[in-house]
Amino acid sequence: MDLRERIVSDPDILLGKPAVRGTRISVSFVLSGRNRQVLPEPDG
Repeated sequence: MDLRERIVSDPDILLGKPAVRGTRISVSFVLSGRNRQVLPEPDG
């Protein structure tokens, strides 16, 4: 699956901020967690 298929932007969800499809988790939240090394490194 292409990463762009997993990210959506809908004005009714998170005021249009990019989010992970099917959730209310913003892309900026995920990226900030990676910067703080809160999330594990992906395998591969």
